[in-house]
Amino acid sequence: PIPCVPWQSQTSGQYQRRVHGLTFFFIFDIVLQFFTAYKIKEGPDEGTFETRRSKIAARYLKSWFLVDFVASVPVDIIVSLVLTGSLQEQTDGFGFNKIVKLIRGVKLIRVLRMSRIIERLRDAYEINPHYLRLTKLFVVLVFMWHWIGCSYWLVADSR
Repeated sequence: PIPCVPWQSQTSGQYQRRVHGLTFFFIFDIVLQFFTAYKIKEGPDEGTFETRRSKIAARYLKSWFLVDFVASVPVDIIVSLVLTGSLQEQTDGFGFNKIVKLIRGVKLIRVLRMSRIIERLRDAYEINPHYLRLTKLFVVLVFMWHWIGCSYWLVADSR
């Protein structure tokens, strides 16, 4: 099982490999974005794809790069290397280690990337807007239910 509570102790090797694998995947995606052509939406070249790397990079740096970069920074690895000089997890009770684990919640910013995926799917396929709105509502409800459940667990565990 994948632990969903960021303040729990998550030191198993399997969990750490998953986290590092996902981090590598998102960093690789950042690099890939610098080489992905985009469709020009206005001007004399409207409808054609921009393939010049300088234009692609400039557009990406102005739009989603900061969000992608912040969400992909491996905070736990950096802090662990700074504090211990190795990749071993610190176990100092409720101190600094717990705060670092909460900072990892910043990776939730990756959810913002879903809007790009939905926009691409909407453009590529003729999706009925009512189905799209219903799907978005369902996803938001599932996330809300998840966070409410996590809050209940936190309250119950703290007593």
